[in-house]
Amino acid sequence: MFLAKINETEQLINLINDQNNKYITIIGLVLAIFTFFQWRFSDKQLKNVKSEVKEELRKEYSLETMKNGIEKLEAETSQMQDIIQNDKFTQIGHLGSRVIAKVRLVLKTEDKYIISQYLNDIENNLNNIRAASVEKQYKLFMFDQIKNDVEKILSENDLDDVSRGNLNVITKVINMNVDDLEKIDNQ
Repeated sequence: MFLAKINETEQLINLINDQNNKYITIIGLVLAIFTFFQWRFSDKQLKNVKSEVKEELRKEYSLETMKNGIEKLEAETSQMQDIIQNDKFTQIGHLGSRVIAKVRLVLKTEDKYIISQYLNDIENNLNNIRAASVEKQYKLFMFDQIKNDVEKILSENDLDDVSRGNLNVITKVINMNVDDLEKIDNQ
């Protein structure tokens, strides 16, 4: 009887073991199928996302779009440079106008101290024109305009020797500035 119970117990253990193996196999197959479909789904999804991203990048960062953007920036930069350049020309024009105004004041004033201050202001304005950050041709043009105005004042007015001497000093300062500009180009 004891052996019969051992045999029955072994048979029950084998039966339970077989059932457990079947359950584990079924669970393994279901898990394998689920994993396979999940992998296929993820792979397709990744390919779709990858192609969508590539397409968006092509659209957004195409060479044509970049080229248009660069051309637009260059145009805006050019406009800004023109505005800045025009502002600098305006500043040089104002300096030239100040020089001529001071020249006229030198002729109307008899106080030697005030005359010397005007002459210093004129020299400073001429130096500022020379130092301005515009092309040399514009500086030379402004110096030529000022020089022509000074020569016109010299020829139109009946001036005393002191006034004539002051205007000659101004002309010399203009010539020195022009010479300095030309030396810079020759170096």
